Amino acid sequence: MKKNHHKLRQGGYLAATTAIVVAIVIFINLIVGQLPTHLLEFDLSDKQLYTVSDTSKEFLAGLDKDVEIVVLAEESSVDERISKFLDNYAALSGRITVTEVDPVAHPSAAESYNAAVNSLVVRCEETGKAKAISFDDIIVYDQMYYLYVRPEI
Repeated sequence: MKKNHHKLRQGGYLAATTAIVVAIVIFINLIVGQLPTHLLEFDLSDKQLYTVSDTSKEFLAGLDKDVEIVVLAEESSVDERISKFLDNYAALSGRITVTEVDPVAHPSAAESYNAAVNSLVVRCEETGKAKAISFDDIIVYDQMYYLYVRPEI
């Protein structure tokens, strides 16, 4: 009888330890899930295609006016690489905001931004300047069908 009691106690400790470890793992997972993507993802491509260059970082750090980047496209038609790149830019400067506008839900949006659907509109309200950049100018296909994001955008 004592042997069974000892095994039962040992099994109880094991179950309690397992429950505590699972709770800790879930808690850590919840915390990590709240972190921004630029802290969780790393650019492992050969030529660091998804890394913001030092020149761009310096430029972003020196921004003295607020800049809005409007993504003028349906969410499903925005390439994931463009979204990640914009997230990286916004994370590097508090002066950059990214706004998504669905032209299907807002049909007059393209006209009001003076841009085509599936493009980015980079604008500064303070200066009144704006530039539309087509997704086709951002994602470039070369003759080998290799995709890359142009780093200067």
